[in-house]
Amino acid sequence: MEWSAGRIVKTVSLILFLVAATVFFDQIGTQIEQKYDLVLSPTAELRDLALKLFVAMILVAVTAGLAATLIRPLWLCLTAFGLSAAALVCILGLEPLNVIAAIVYLLLTWMYVLEVANGMDERIHFSVKPIAEVQTFLMLALLLVIGVCFYSGYADEIRLKGFSIPEPILNMWDVTMAGIQKMVMGEGGAAPKPEELAK
Repeated sequence: MEWSAGRIVKTVSLILFLVAATVFFDQIGTQIEQKYDLVLSPTAELRDLALKLFVAMILVAVTAGLAATLIRPLWLCLTAFGLSAAALVCILGLEPLNVIAAIVYLLLTWMYVLEVANGMDERIHFSVKPIAEVQTFLMLALLLVIGVCFYSGYADEIRLKGFSIPEPILNMWDVTMAGIQKMVMGEGGAAPKPEELAK
């Protein structure tokens, strides 16, 4: 395979875009780790964080799809996703759980790349169908990273303060139980009569 200047620029650009998208995604993961309690309380800040996470996942999905389709030879494409996993560890830190998450992320993205490559080889004309068919591997990898970030944040809280049920869940429980009590006891606070229940 001949390497022209244009091909080199295109390949390097795709690798940089993939790593940059992963870094952005990892930074959102770090915010989730630091603000894990927001996940349990519906606020405007949670909405903004969820929107950033959605945008980050779309960016990774698009850049990963382009990289898996256009970067050749295959070993170079796998190396690009290896750099993406390395960026993940650099941003999240060298904690054992983060390293394990990065390794699983790497394996899932490699499966994604290989499946896309196989799907492209079976088609004469370019098609996005092979990418769409194996998008599950990529989404699973991204969700795993977000889950690890959320767990890491809550694990730090447990180490510092001990285990406790988060306040938003307790509030939700109180509101739910109050609603059930109203339904059972009636609006006036008295238990409904048997003939009312029979209706």
